[in-house]
Amino acid sequence: MQYFDYHLRVSMHHVDHAGVLFFANLLILAHDAWEVFMCSKGVDLAQLIADGEWHIPIVHTEAEYMQPMRHGDEVDIRLQIEHLGRSSIRVMYTFVDQSGGQLAIARTTHVFIDSDTRHSSEIPAELRIRLQEYATS
Repeated sequence: MQYFDYHLRVSMHHVDHAGVLFFANLLILAHDAWEVFMCSKGVDLAQLIADGEWHIPIVHTEAEYMQPMRHGDEVDIRLQIEHLGRSSIRVMYTFVDQSGGQLAIARTTHVFIDSDTRHSSEIPAELRIRLQEYATS
């Protein structure tokens, strides 16, 4: 099972007063990984938004925290497509430390929307092919 690896160092602005990753920042970091992943698949999200042909809003998120992440920690986010549907995808982000220990798991569900009709639309065929290699099912 293939995953896209995104590496980061937890910055000071990511942590709370207790010195651990502020809970909401987990989703910000996951979204950073998503943007880099999509760019690696040939999708420039900034250009996609500017063109306005279709949108990929997040309609559901969830997160589970196993171990704290602290300022200065080196963390890998392993991104996989957990579900590749007709018009939606569920992305799983596994946060791991340098020894491979799980720190957290986040999930986001995205729905492809046609900007003219404002209804869900099929994932474009060329993008589906690019995403398939990271799909777990």
